[in-house]
Parts: sequence; C-alpha cells; structure tokens
Amino acid sequence: MDGSSVAILLMVYGSPASEDEVEPYYTAIRHGKRPTDAEIEDLKARYERIGGCSPLMEITEMQARQLERRLNRVEGSSYKVYVGTKHWKPSIKDAVSQIIEAKHTHMVAMPLAPHNSSMTTQNYNRLVEEALNESGRPIEATYVNSWSTNGQFINALSSNLSETLDAVGNDAHVLFTAHSLPERILADGDPYPFELMETCDKVAATSELADWSFCYQSAGHASEKWLGPDITEKIAELAKGGSRNIVVCTVGFVSDNLEILYDIDIEARELASRLGVNLIRTESLNLSSKLTEALADVVSNALRN
Repeated sequence: MDGSSVAILLMVYGSPASEDEVEPYYTAIRHGKRPTDAEIEDLKARYERIGGCSPLMEITEMQARQLERRLNRVEGSSYKVYVGTKHWKPSIKDAVSQIIEAKHTHMVAMPLAPHNSSMTTQNYNRLVEEALNESGRPIEATYVNSWSTNGQFINALSSNLSETLDAVGNDAHVLFTAHSLPERILADGDPYPFELMETCDKVAATSELADWSFCYQSAGHASEKWLGPDITEKIAELAKGGSRNIVVCTVGFVSDNLEILYDIDIEARELASRLGVNLIRTESLNLSSKLTEALADVVSNALRN
C-alpha cells in the first residue's frame, strides 16, 4: 500500500506528567470515581521515589518520532505517527480526530503492548473504532492486536537479555515478567497468557537459556483474583531454592514506566535484597533502534495484509 497518506496511531495506557496531574489521572483510570486521599498520597509517593513522574509519555513521543523517521526514510513515503492514550492526554479519541483533520486516507492503530488481550490491546482498538464511528468513518483503519512473536521484537529482547547476562553471569536465573490482569479473562479464552509464554519461549530459545521462569507483576488492588504467580512470590520461591542472582526481563513492557521503575527497580529489588538475592533488570527497549525496526516491521506487515 502507498504510505503517502498513512497515519500510524501508537497507543499506550497513559501517565501523569507532574504531581498536579496525579489526582485527575487516578480518577480517570477509576472511571471518574475519585480515589481516597490516602490512595492519592500513596501514588504520589511512588512517583516521588522514581523522580517525580513517569517517563512513559516522553519516551512514547520519542518512539513515535523515531518510527516516523524510519518509515519515511526506508519506505520512501510520507507517514505520520500519532500518540493516543487510554486514560490521559492526548486521548485516543483526540488522536483519531487529529488524524481525520489531517485528511489521511488510511490509519494503522497499534497498541504499544505486544500481547493480545480483551482488556488491553482489543480495548484500545475498540476505542479507535468508537471514535471513527462517531466521526462518520472518513478513513480506513487497520488494527494490530498482537505483535508478541514478531522476529525483530524477539531479537531486541534477546539482545538486551544477552548483554545483561554477559555482565552478571550466565548462572543467573532469568525471570520474565508482564503486567497481571484479572483472572476472569481466562473464562473467555483470552489469548494474553498464551501469547506471553510464546514470547518467553522464543526469547529463551534465541538466548539459549537453561534456567528461566515466568511471573506476573503490578496486579491491581481490587478484591478479585489476578493472574499469578506474582513477582514477589516468585522471588521468595527462587531465594528459598538457592538462587542468588536473578535477571528480570520485562517482556510485557517496551518502555520505562511506574510498574518497572517502582514495582521492579525499588519494591522487588528491596525484597530480593532482604532475601539475600541480587536482582538485576534488563534495560527496557525504550528508544532502542531494534525496537524501532520491530515497530516498522509490524506496521509494514499490517499494511500488506
């Protein structure tokens, strides 16, 4: 397909950019219900521990610009990459409006979450569909629900993992992680856990790992049961089994965010230290050229199909 009028919409969860935005952001992710003062202060404290705010939105904007330059340089056409969020600014609806106003004739909607789930990627794409329906659908859209086994994505993860293992030692246990979701998704055959294991299997094979396992992290505080095992349980289990070096590889995230910088780098690392375990995390893909190539490959495949 000719890319001369193609818009790429990269979608993320969203994140506040300052302390003043924490309360309205937290209220937004709770569908308009204001959290308690204690909950707001707890979230502010977590952001304070990682430097004041999450770098997610800044990184995502830079990823968009890198992808745009890569597509225009190699494909020889004029692509424009936009960013939309599920719970913050700019919203997915606002981004779709920008794309329509720019008179693009085709759009590729692509969540920056590699693994397909009704609660994440499919939900993002439903928001795009709703925005298009409200606008009268003046643009054709292609939806990406999954890119969990994209070869260049796997290679990017494997490359970062190999660099970390070379520095730490290949005797370390590799612990793959991804964001937990409510366990009720399993009743409808949600593909999320299966795609996660596919990614882990491929990275493990590429990196020739002999000692690895998988767990979830960052489960919500709702009363319902979430997918497990949780990273805290897994670290305790590995420590009890004699592991002294753990390398965490976050296959479910492509950018630094609160769940990585606090939940792993602070909370999980403090737990590991108390248990006599050295916990190291592989670098997030962030602005890696390997991630840019993977995203470009996903876009190209979407436009060909």
